Amino acid sequence: MHQKISTGPKRDLYIYYLKGRLKTESGMFQNNFIGNWEEEDDSFLFFSSPALRQIQSLLNRQRQLSYVDSYEMSYDQWLGEVFSTFEHGKFHITPIWDCGEDETAEDKIRILLDPGLVIANIHYDVMRHLVNTEGFVDKKRFILSGLLRSEAKDIADSLAQHPVKIIKQWARDGIWHTFYGQMEQDGSYNSQ
Repeated sequence: MHQKISTGPKRDLYIYYLKGRLKTESGMFQNNFIGNWEEEDDSFLFFSSPALRQIQSLLNRQRQLSYVDSYEMSYDQWLGEVFSTFEHGKFHITPIWDCGEDETAEDKIRILLDPGLVIANIHYDVMRHLVNTEGFVDKKRFILSGLLRSEAKDIADSLAQHPVKIIKQWARDGIWHTFYGQMEQDGSYNSQ
């Protein structure tokens, strides 16, 4: 298989850390807005270019928010590694910046993704499959998020089959459940 080594997207991320939860408004940000990650009472707003004026305007409109800090980093720094095309089982995973140059074998399922968003956007059926693979227990820590109550119960049952320790579990508005955990030292794997 021919595999192109990618250097990743040629862009920086501008991240603004705010205390409080954002209230959605129409036309809230310009087109450099990438997304918002909320964790408990903190909001992290991601932009593809500096957005301090937009943040200042937001803080003037939404008084429940307060500025904590801002960060500028490359996309690779955010990911913690350089991400490139790879295959796993029947899947051929390609980062969005390599989409035009990719050669996928006919027997593979091509998945085009933005690895910086994969945790937030993973489908429950894929997550359920992933936690039941041997590769899952090779990871030191994990975050599984965006689960409805019944899905969270199923994932908890699957996690009970692995040598994991749930460090924290929470639910936003009683609907969206999140698990943060780590693998235990014995590293044994129990397939379901």
